[in-house]
Amino acid sequence: MDLTKEQIKKVDDFLQALDFEFVDIRLEMVDHIASDIEENIEDIDAFFEEKRLNTHFLKYMLSKRKELKNTYKTQVKTKFWSNFKVILKNIVKQSYKPNNLLLISSLLFIIYFFNLSNFKYVGIALISLAFSFYLYVSYIMNKSIKKYGKLKVIHTYITILSFLSQAYVVFPETNIFFIFKNYEPIKTYSYLLFFYLTFLIFKVFQENKNTIENKYNYIFN
Repeated sequence: MDLTKEQIKKVDDFLQALDFEFVDIRLEMVDHIASDIEENIEDIDAFFEEKRLNTHFLKYMLSKRKELKNTYKTQVKTKFWSNFKVILKNIVKQSYKPNNLLLISSLLFIIYFFNLSNFKYVGIALISLAFSFYLYVSYIMNKSIKKYGKLKVIHTYITILSFLSQAYVVFPETNIFFIFKNYEPIKTYSYLLFFYLTFLIFKVFQENKNTIENKYNYIFN
Protein backbone atom coordinates (compact mmCIF):
# COMPACT_ATOMS: atom_id res chain seq x y z
CA MET A 1 0.00 0.00 0.00
CA ASP A 2 1.37 3.39 -1.02
CA LEU A 3 1.48 6.29 1.40
CA THR A 4 -0.99 9.13 0.84
CA LYS A 5 0.13 12.72 0.23
CA GLU A 6 -0.84 13.58 3.81
CA GLN A 7 1.25 10.71 5.20
CA ILE A 8 4.24 11.66 3.06
CA LYS A 9 3.86 15.24 4.29
CA LYS A 10 4.05 13.98 7.88
CA VAL A 11 7.37 12.33 7.10
CA ASP A 12 8.65 15.53 5.50
CA ASP A 13 7.38 17.67 8.40
CA PHE A 14 9.26 15.48 10.87
CA LEU A 15 12.51 15.86 8.90
CA GLN A 16 12.00 19.62 8.72
CA ALA A 17 11.59 19.64 12.50
CA LEU A 18 15.07 18.10 12.67
CA ASP A 19 16.40 21.10 10.69
CA PHE A 20 17.10 19.17 7.51
CA GLU A 21 17.20 22.35 5.43
CA PHE A 22 18.30 21.12 2.00
CA VAL A 23 15.12 20.22 0.16
CA ASP A 24 16.69 17.99 -2.50
CA ILE A 25 18.39 15.84 0.15
CA ARG A 26 15.31 15.80 2.38
CA LEU A 27 13.05 14.64 -0.46
CA GLU A 28 15.39 11.73 -1.18
CA MET A 29 15.23 10.76 2.49
CA VAL A 30 11.42 11.08 2.49
CA ASP A 31 11.26 8.67 -0.47
CA HIS A 32 13.52 6.21 1.32
CA ILE A 33 11.54 6.37 4.58
CA ALA A 34 8.22 6.07 2.71
CA SER A 35 9.46 2.97 0.86
CA ASP A 36 10.66 1.46 4.14
CA ILE A 37 7.25 2.02 5.76
CA GLU A 38 5.40 0.61 2.74
CA GLU A 39 7.53 -2.55 2.80
CA ASN A 40 7.50 -3.21 6.56
CA ILE A 41 4.21 -1.89 7.91
CA GLU A 42 1.08 -3.92 7.23
CA ASP A 43 -1.59 -1.48 8.43
CA ILE A 44 -0.29 1.90 7.28
CA ASP A 45 -3.45 3.80 8.22
CA ALA A 46 -3.22 2.55 11.81
CA PHE A 47 0.50 3.34 11.81
CA PHE A 48 -0.23 7.02 11.07
CA GLU A 49 -3.36 7.27 13.20
CA GLU A 50 -3.10 10.25 15.56
CA LYS A 51 -2.77 9.13 19.19
CA ARG A 52 -0.69 12.03 20.44
CA LEU A 53 2.58 10.68 21.87
CA ASN A 54 1.42 7.09 21.32
CA THR A 55 1.28 7.48 17.55
CA HIS A 56 3.23 4.56 16.06
CA PHE A 57 4.65 6.80 13.33
CA LEU A 58 6.01 9.28 15.88
CA LYS A 59 7.62 6.52 17.96
CA TYR A 60 9.10 5.01 14.81
CA MET A 61 10.63 8.33 13.68
CA LEU A 62 11.92 9.22 17.15
CA SER A 63 13.64 5.85 17.40
CA LYS A 64 15.46 6.63 14.15
CA ARG A 65 16.24 10.28 14.91
CA LYS A 66 19.98 9.80 15.54
CA GLU A 67 20.33 7.55 12.51
CA LEU A 68 18.47 10.08 10.34
CA LYS A 69 20.69 12.94 11.49
CA ASN A 70 23.83 10.98 10.69
CA THR A 71 22.41 10.02 7.31
CA TYR A 72 21.59 13.64 6.54
CA LYS A 73 25.09 14.85 7.45
CA THR A 74 26.61 12.18 5.24
CA GLN A 75 24.24 13.02 2.41
CA VAL A 76 25.12 16.72 2.60
CA LYS A 77 28.79 15.87 1.94
CA THR A 78 28.02 13.17 -0.62
CA LYS A 79 25.59 15.40 -2.49
CA PHE A 80 28.14 18.20 -2.73
CA TRP A 81 30.76 15.98 -4.33
CA SER A 82 28.27 14.28 -6.67
CA ASN A 83 27.01 17.71 -7.76
CA PHE A 84 30.59 18.94 -8.11
CA LYS A 85 31.52 16.03 -10.40
CA VAL A 86 28.50 16.64 -12.62
CA ILE A 87 29.19 20.39 -12.80
CA LEU A 88 32.88 19.79 -13.55
CA LYS A 89 31.97 17.31 -16.30
CA ASN A 90 29.59 19.86 -17.83
CA ILE A 91 32.22 22.61 -17.58
CA VAL A 92 34.63 20.45 -19.60
CA LYS A 93 31.90 19.84 -22.20
CA GLN A 94 31.19 23.57 -22.40
CA SER A 95 34.86 24.38 -22.91
CA TYR A 96 34.92 22.40 -26.17
CA LYS A 97 31.84 23.99 -27.72
CA PRO A 98 32.70 25.98 -30.90
CA ASN A 99 31.17 29.27 -29.70
CA ASN A 100 33.06 29.13 -26.43
CA LEU A 101 36.30 28.18 -28.14
CA LEU A 102 35.82 31.13 -30.50
CA LEU A 103 35.33 33.46 -27.53
CA ILE A 104 38.46 32.35 -25.68
CA SER A 105 40.53 32.33 -28.89
CA SER A 106 39.45 35.89 -29.70
CA LEU A 107 40.29 37.10 -26.22
CA LEU A 108 43.66 35.35 -26.33
CA PHE A 109 44.46 37.07 -29.61
CA ILE A 110 43.42 40.50 -28.27
CA ILE A 111 45.47 40.07 -25.10
CA TYR A 112 48.50 38.80 -27.02
CA PHE A 113 48.32 41.75 -29.44
CA PHE A 114 48.11 44.38 -26.72
CA ASN A 115 50.70 42.69 -24.55
CA LEU A 116 53.12 42.96 -27.47
CA SER A 117 52.37 46.68 -27.59
CA ASN A 118 52.66 46.86 -23.79
CA PHE A 119 49.41 48.83 -23.81
CA LYS A 120 48.81 48.83 -20.05
CA TYR A 121 45.36 50.38 -19.90
CA VAL A 122 43.84 48.04 -22.46
CA GLY A 123 45.13 45.13 -20.43
CA ILE A 124 43.65 46.63 -17.28
CA ALA A 125 40.33 47.12 -19.12
CA LEU A 126 40.26 43.43 -20.03
CA ILE A 127 41.09 42.48 -16.47
CA SER A 128 38.35 44.76 -15.18
CA LEU A 129 35.94 43.08 -17.59
CA ALA A 130 36.69 39.73 -15.97
CA PHE A 131 35.99 41.14 -12.52
CA SER A 132 32.80 42.88 -13.68
CA PHE A 133 31.52 39.69 -15.27
CA TYR A 134 32.11 37.84 -12.01
CA LEU A 135 30.04 40.46 -10.18
CA TYR A 136 27.25 40.01 -12.74
CA VAL A 137 27.30 36.22 -12.34
CA SER A 138 27.27 36.62 -8.55
CA TYR A 139 24.23 38.87 -8.84
CA ILE A 140 22.34 36.32 -10.96
CA MET A 141 23.33 33.48 -8.63
CA ASN A 142 22.24 35.45 -5.56
CA LYS A 143 18.82 35.97 -7.15
CA SER A 144 18.56 32.21 -7.57
CA ILE A 145 19.73 31.48 -4.05
CA LYS A 146 16.98 33.72 -2.67
CA LYS A 147 14.42 31.41 -4.27
CA TYR A 148 16.22 28.06 -4.40
CA GLY A 149 18.73 28.53 -1.59
CA LYS A 150 17.50 25.41 0.17
CA LEU A 151 18.73 23.19 -2.64
CA LYS A 152 22.17 21.66 -2.18
CA VAL A 153 22.83 21.86 -5.91
CA ILE A 154 22.53 25.68 -5.76
CA HIS A 155 24.90 25.78 -2.79
CA THR A 156 27.39 23.72 -4.79
CA TYR A 157 27.46 26.34 -7.56
CA ILE A 158 27.88 29.11 -4.99
CA THR A 159 30.73 27.23 -3.27
CA ILE A 160 32.59 26.77 -6.57
CA LEU A 161 32.22 30.45 -7.45
CA SER A 162 33.28 31.50 -3.95
CA PHE A 163 36.43 29.37 -4.17
CA LEU A 164 37.20 30.88 -7.56
CA SER A 165 36.75 34.42 -6.24
CA GLN A 166 39.04 33.73 -3.28
CA ALA A 167 41.79 32.60 -5.63
CA TYR A 168 41.19 35.77 -7.63
CA VAL A 169 41.31 38.18 -4.69
CA VAL A 170 43.70 36.59 -2.18
CA PHE A 171 46.79 36.06 -4.31
CA PRO A 172 48.65 39.28 -5.23
CA GLU A 173 49.24 38.08 -8.76
CA THR A 174 45.51 37.84 -9.35
CA ASN A 175 44.34 40.79 -7.29
CA ILE A 176 42.73 43.45 -9.48
CA PHE A 177 43.87 46.28 -7.15
CA PHE A 178 47.44 45.02 -7.15
CA ILE A 179 47.86 45.25 -10.91
CA PHE A 180 47.28 49.01 -11.12
CA LYS A 181 50.63 49.50 -9.39
CA ASN A 182 52.37 46.36 -10.60
CA TYR A 183 51.04 45.64 -14.07
CA GLU A 184 52.71 42.73 -15.84
CA PRO A 185 51.33 41.76 -19.26
CA ILE A 186 51.92 38.03 -18.64
CA LYS A 187 49.60 38.14 -15.62
CA THR A 188 46.72 39.14 -17.90
CA TYR A 189 46.36 35.47 -18.81
CA SER A 190 45.53 34.67 -15.18
CA TYR A 191 42.59 37.03 -15.41
CA LEU A 192 41.54 35.53 -18.71
CA LEU A 193 41.51 32.08 -17.09
CA PHE A 194 39.41 33.46 -14.22
CA PHE A 195 36.97 35.05 -16.69
CA TYR A 196 36.68 31.89 -18.80
CA LEU A 197 36.09 29.60 -15.80
CA THR A 198 33.45 31.98 -14.46
CA PHE A 199 31.86 32.12 -17.91
CA LEU A 200 31.76 28.31 -18.21
CA ILE A 201 30.27 27.86 -14.73
CA PHE A 202 27.61 30.43 -15.58
CA LYS A 203 26.79 28.69 -18.88
CA VAL A 204 26.46 25.33 -17.11
CA PHE A 205 24.19 26.89 -14.49
CA GLN A 206 22.01 28.57 -17.11
CA GLU A 207 21.59 25.28 -19.00
CA ASN A 208 20.59 23.45 -15.81
CA LYS A 209 18.43 26.22 -14.38
CA ASN A 210 15.30 25.08 -16.25
CA THR A 211 15.79 21.51 -15.04
CA ILE A 212 16.09 22.72 -11.46
CA GLU A 213 13.02 24.94 -11.78
CA ASN A 214 10.89 22.23 -13.41
CA LYS A 215 11.83 19.73 -10.72
CA TYR A 216 11.38 21.93 -7.65
CA ASN A 217 9.08 24.78 -8.63
CA TYR A 218 6.06 23.07 -7.06
CA ILE A 219 7.80 23.30 -3.67
CA PHE A 220 8.91 26.93 -3.82
CA ASN A 221 5.83 28.43 -5.50
